[in-house]
Amino acid sequence: MAKKGALKLSNIDDPQGYEIRTIDVKNNQVLVVNGGSVLGETYGLYWIWDRLKVNQKIPEMNCTRIPALRIRYTNANNKKELRHALRYGATWVTGSYTSNQLVPWNVEPERTQNEQNRKELRGLINYAHDLHLKFIVSEDEFSYHPSLLEEFGAELNPEDPAFWDAAQTKYRRLLKAMPEIDGIRFRTGESTRVGGNFKAFDVMHEGEHCDWSLAKRYRTFVKKMYDVIVGEFDKIYYQRTWVTSAHEQHSVASVFREI
Repeated sequence: MAKKGALKLSNIDDPQGYEIRTIDVKNNQVLVVNGGSVLGETYGLYWIWDRLKVNQKIPEMNCTRIPALRIRYTNANNKKELRHALRYGATWVTGSYTSNQLVPWNVEPERTQNEQNRKELRGLINYAHDLHLKFIVSEDEFSYHPSLLEEFGAELNPEDPAFWDAAQTKYRRLLKAMPEIDGIRFRTGESTRVGGNFKAFDVMHEGEHCDWSLAKRYRTFVKKMYDVIVGEFDKIYYQRTWVTSAHEQHSVASVFREI
C-alpha cells in the first residue's frame, strides 16, 4: 500500500484506458481511478465494482488497463442491456430493429409502423450516446420491400444499374430519417432473414442470366454501400463476412483475397 503523499498517477493517453491506485488516507484504504477520459474512468469504476463483487470487500488494487481491441461489439435492446454493454466494455451495440423496420417506406402499413419504430429506437440511441456507445443497425442483405423495385423499375439482377440505385436509396432514406444512427452492419449471403411483406434476394449468387463472379458482386455491393453510408453520411460501414458454405469468402483464403 502506498504511503500518504506518495501517489503518482500516469498520463493515460488512451481515452478507453485507466489506472487504479490504492492509497492510505488516515489509515483508510482509498482507491483512486485515473482515466484517459470520462469513458476510461467509467470502465475503471466498473472494474472496481466487479472486483468488489468477487472479493466481497474493497480490494487493494494497483493496475493499469488499456483495451487491446478498439472496437467491441454486442447486442442491446433496452436501457438495462445498454448499461450491461458499457459495464462489459462494449463500444458498439446493435438492437433488434432491422433497417427494413426503420426505412420510411412509401406504402402502408409499413410507413406507419416504421414511424413508430423510429420513435422508439431514437430514445434508445440517445441513451446509448449518453453512455458513450455507438449504435449500429444491422441486417442480412439484400432485403427489400417490393414497392422499392417497382419505384425504380429495377430487376433483381446485379447487372441492372437500377437495382443498385434502389439499394442505395433504401439506405439513403434510412439515414436521412434517422441521423442518430452511427452506422450500418451488413451480412451478405445466401441466408437472408425477412418477415412480413419483405423479400430477400441473394445478391452474391442470384440474378437471371448474370454471369458476374462472386468477387465482382461482393466488391460492387461494398462500393455501392460505402458510397452512401460513408461517402454521403460519414457513418460507420461494418461489413461482416457471412456464408453458410465451406468454399466461399472467409472459408477459403484465395476467394477472400480475390474479393
